[in-house]
Amino acid sequence: MSLIRINHQPSRKDLRVFAVLWLIFLGGFGILAYNKAQVVAAIVLLGLALVVGLLGIILPRSVRLVYVGSAYATYPIGFVVSFLLLTVIYFLILTPIGLIMRVLGHDPLSRKFDPNRPSYWQPKEGQKNPASYFKQY
Repeated sequence: MSLIRINHQPSRKDLRVFAVLWLIFLGGFGILAYNKAQVVAAIVLLGLALVVGLLGIILPRSVRLVYVGSAYATYPIGFVVSFLLLTVIYFLILTPIGLIMRVLGHDPLSRKFDPNRPSYWQPKEGQKNPASYFKQY
C-alpha cells in the first residue's frame, strides 16, 4: 500500500492550480534570491516561474510533464517524511499513553484472566426496533 500516489493524468483544474502555485512559489524564491544579490539565480527562478506559470494558466496541458516530473522528483521526500511522521507519532504519543495506562492498571479491553469466573460472556441488550439494524451509522 502506498501512502502517496502520483497522479499521471491530472485534470485541467489540477494543472492550473499547479501552475498558479508554481508561479507563486518560484516567483517568491526568485524575489528572495534577488534580495540576497544572487541575480543569476533570481533570473532563472523568475523566468521558470513566468514561463511555466503563465503557460500552465493559459494552456494547462502543456505543463503536464512538469507536473508529473515534479511529482516524481518530490516522491522520495514525501515517502520519507510520511514514515518519519508516523514513527514519531507512534513512539512519542501512542507508546507513552500505553505505558501510562499499564502503570495505572487501566485495561480498556478487559483482558485480565480470572480463573474463578465461569464464563467471560457479557450479556448485551439487542435493539428493540428491527429497523434500526439497517441504520448502522
